[in-house]
Amino acid sequence: MPRAKKKTKNTKKKATERILFDKKKLAFKVNTGTKKKPIWDYKVTARVLKERLSTERRNLTYRTVKLVMDDKTDTFADVMKLRFDWLIPDSNGDFGTDEAIEVTLANCKKELDLLDAELNELGFQSVGLVDRLVEEDRRTSNEKSLSTKLFELGLKPLDSQLNLFDGE
Repeated sequence: MPRAKKKTKNTKKKATERILFDKKKLAFKVNTGTKKKPIWDYKVTARVLKERLSTERRNLTYRTVKLVMDDKTDTFADVMKLRFDWLIPDSNGDFGTDEAIEVTLANCKKELDLLDAELNELGFQSVGLVDRLVEEDRRTSNEKSLSTKLFELGLKPLDSQLNLFDGE
């Protein structure tokens, strides 16, 4: 009986073509590098939107309200993952830039206000969907807040703010 050929192990693994949603950049991304050295490509957002918007999605109003009302949903980015039809590119047609993020957040707030008004028209109390969410902190994880930097400089916080710096 002949032996099966031994497969050679590929040492440089190419990342899979898995498309992810980046909550900080509010855009879809794909890894074009390797798993150990990822290179994120945000240009895939336009293609993903075109593909995903071509299919019909059911119960978006209900699913959006349910998502916003959930205790685990904190930020507008959480909602944008479901409602990617609210993503808006910048003036150059790119996603994930500062301008695109600002425009997209403004559009998300406007759409949530319209959704709140629609709920009101259906005979339900206004929930204040926009007020339930906060904007994502877009700083990198190792970047310190301004108040922390000022505290480290030796500035003293007000007595009411002292508990913010006890753990640092």
